[in-house]
Amino acid sequence: MVRYKTNFLSYDDLYIDNFMIGMTFLLAVLLFVEAWLIRYTSAKAPSPSLRKSGRGKLVGAFQLRKLWFIPLVAFIPGAEIQKLFEFWPVFNIGSSSYTLVLLPLVIGFEQKTLSELPAELSRKLSTQVTTLAVFIAGIGLVSIVLPVMTLFAFVLAVISRFWISWRFYRTDKKAPLRYKPEPDGIVVLGARAETPSARMHLIAGEKITEVNGIAVRNRTELYEALNKNRAFCKLKVVDLQGEPRFEQTALYENESFELGLLLVEPR
Repeated sequence: MVRYKTNFLSYDDLYIDNFMIGMTFLLAVLLFVEAWLIRYTSAKAPSPSLRKSGRGKLVGAFQLRKLWFIPLVAFIPGAEIQKLFEFWPVFNIGSSSYTLVLLPLVIGFEQKTLSELPAELSRKLSTQVTTLAVFIAGIGLVSIVLPVMTLFAFVLAVISRFWISWRFYRTDKKAPLRYKPEPDGIVVLGARAETPSARMHLIAGEKITEVNGIAVRNRTELYEALNKNRAFCKLKVVDLQGEPRFEQTALYENESFELGLLLVEPR
């Protein structure tokens, strides 16, 4: 154990041991895990929705929301649990005994965006959380020499993680809307799985300008154009880079007439 004093604060009765240093490294590992989960899983199934903008118009938004359960293996000093369960694994290191405990750890994440693609948002958030994890790991190394730094690491981690989410919220609120109605087409917000739109590889933010050779600007015109050929659908789509392309697919009797599309259109 270490008794520590600085020129700024006096810790007369504050004792910091190796457990707190280990917890600092564990905190850094958990932040790395969260960053990895955000980067590679949060954008796979975002929830699209329509919301009213500040001007009262319907615009598109995405909600990235995930809850992960991670098993955490811990070694608790003592062997009391063997009094209840004789089969429970206990490890002896020197004169001390440690009980193996498996703890369920829950990591939650939620972020809304009206201006970013879900994949872009998850990548940016992941980068910020990874940077924070590196800082916490660095403080963990310093705390081996100055154990009082473990307190600073925990405070920094909590405040910085909240700040990252708040900063993205404020930036998104001030940024131009990505999923807003367009006068020369219909903006795609989502495509349901196992529908004609999914087969045409439509991406959120792209714009449908023609259906079966007919220019469309709203849902009514889209359905009227689809009625021209109930067995086949050909779309002219403007992608995220502003380049036009054509997508087409056959339509079957048991499939949704709406193509499985979630659209942002003028109303």
